[in-house]
Amino acid sequence: MPLNIYKRPSGIYHLRGTFQEQRVDQSLGTRDKVIADRLRQDEENKIVSEQIYGPRATKTFEDAALAYMTAGRSGRFLEQLIEYFAGQKVHKIVPADVVEFAAQIYPGRKSATINRQAYAPASAVLNYAAEQGWRSPIRIRRLKEPRGKTRWLTVEEAECLVENAGPLKLFIVMALESAARSTELLSLDWEDVEIDDHKFLLWPDGTKTGNQRPAYFGKRTFDLLSRSSGRVIRNSNGAPYRLGKKPGSIIKGTFDRAAARAGLSGITPHTLRHTWATWAMELEPNTLRVREHGGWASTSQLERYAKLAPRNYGEKVAAAGWGLFGR
Repeated sequence: MPLNIYKRPSGIYHLRGTFQEQRVDQSLGTRDKVIADRLRQDEENKIVSEQIYGPRATKTFEDAALAYMTAGRSGRFLEQLIEYFAGQKVHKIVPADVVEFAAQIYPGRKSATINRQAYAPASAVLNYAAEQGWRSPIRIRRLKEPRGKTRWLTVEEAECLVENAGPLKLFIVMALESAARSTELLSLDWEDVEIDDHKFLLWPDGTKTGNQRPAYFGKRTFDLLSRSSGRVIRNSNGAPYRLGKKPGSIIKGTFDRAAARAGLSGITPHTLRHTWATWAMELEPNTLRVREHGGWASTSQLERYAKLAPRNYGEKVAAAGWGLFGR
C-alpha cells in the first residue's frame, strides 16, 4: 500500500503507513499538500531503491550528516556543507569536491579556517558514513598551517572533543583540569590519587623518579573517577597503556580519531595543556599560581598564553564547570 499523508492540528503534514513491508511514521515539515505529496513519493522511491540497490546507493550527504548528529556528534560548521551537498549521494563525494566547496565558500581564508570549518567537519561526516557502510573511507589532506601560533581549545571545542573522546574521555578531562602531560597521566597510578582531596601526584618522567609534583582537578574529573588499583588511564579493553620512550605517541591514533569525530583539526594531546594554561591565565591572571599548578619551570614560559583568549573568558570556563585549580 502507498504511504498516507495527513494534516495535523498544527497544519503540518505527516507521513504514516507501511510500504514494501517498511513502517514509516514521520513529520514532513510542510503545510503545503503538493510538497507533502511529492515528499511521500520521494520516500516511497527511496524505500524501493534501498531494497534493490542497498542504502549505499541512496544515502545522501544530508542523511549522513543527520545520522552523524543524531549519534551525538557535533553539528558545528555542518550547515553550509549540508546546503552545498544537498541531494548528492554520499558515496560519490570525493576529496576534490570538498576542496571545491572550501574554495567557493571560504575564498581567501586562512588554512586554519579552511581546515577547521570545511575539511575537518566534511571528513568527520563522510567517514561516519563509511562506518555505516554507506561509502568507502575518505582522507582529505589538510592544508599546512603556519607555525608559531599556540593552538588552544575554546570551551565549545573542548566540550565537543569530550563528547567524541571514546576511551580517552577520562584522559582528556583530566588533562584539561590539571595541565598534566601525556606521560604523567598515562603513568599515573591509583596509589598516587587522593580522590577526596581532588589531588594526585605526578612523576614528570613517568617512572617515579625525579621531582614529583602535585596536580589538582575539579568536579568533572571527580565524577569520572571510580576508586580502583593500578593505572588510572586505560584503553578500550580496560588494560593499561604500554609505556615506551614516547608515551604520548601511544594514544595519538585514538586521539586523532576523537578529534576527527569532533570536527577539530590541528590539535594533539599537548594542545590540552596549552588549553589549560590559556584558560588559567584568564581565570586567575597570577603567573606564579598558574606556574605552580601547571608545573612550568618559569613564569616566562607562560607569557605566550596571556591574552590568547578573549577578555573575561575565564567566566565562560567557570560557567561550563571546568575546575582548573581543584575544588
